[in-house]
Formats: sequence, structure tokens, C-alpha cells
Amino acid sequence: MIPVAYLVGAAIVTAVVVGVFWKEISAWIKRIWEKLPESVKANLQGAKAFVEKIGSTAKNIMAYYSYNKDTDKWNETIVTKEVSMSEIPDDIRKKVERSGGRAEITEELEKKLELSMS
Repeated sequence: MIPVAYLVGAAIVTAVVVGVFWKEISAWIKRIWEKLPESVKANLQGAKAFVEKIGSTAKNIMAYYSYNKDTDKWNETIVTKEVSMSEIPDDIRKKVERSGGRAEITEELEKKLELSMS
């Protein structure tokens, strides 16, 4: 799961992320962060990232997980963005195809966000 610090950092610094695909995802995370309700931001525990193939296109999917101590409930907020398969790097595209249509890319995104914040 992507640590909250990376998400906040990506929302603040959408700078030097390797490759166009990752730069776009980083900018997308920034836009999502700005639109998330304060209640989700305040209780955010982390996030996971996925790419899902749908016909000839794909979806970038971010799932944000927050926990409200007052209600003792977890909340999942899912945001998607349609992208062309040609925009996805070969290694990620192959991972999606091997997985049968949906692949988690949390680890890859976390590494790219870590690079952008160093």
C-alpha cells in the first residue's frame, strides 16, 4: 500500500517522475487529492493503484483507504481514469495481459513517487 506521505508528496510535488506515464499518474494523483473530501484526507491510511484493460483501452484506478476511529469503519474511495493502452509502458501492459485484464501497480508507483521526492 502506498504510504500517505507519498500521496501527500505527490499532491504537492508533481515534479521529476520518470516517464510520461508516471508523470501523468502523478499529476492525476494531485488532482484527485485536491478533490478528496477532508474526512477522507484526515483519516487516510494509504492507497493502491491498478491498471485494468477494457477492450482496446485501459483504466488507471486509485483506491484510497481511510479509517474513521469515531465510527470504527473503513472507507474505500475509488477513482478511475480512462487511458489508451499505447500510453501504458510495455512492462505494465505485459503485466496487465498476464494477469487477465487487471494488474496492481502499487509497488511500481510507490517507487516512482519515492524517486520524485528524493
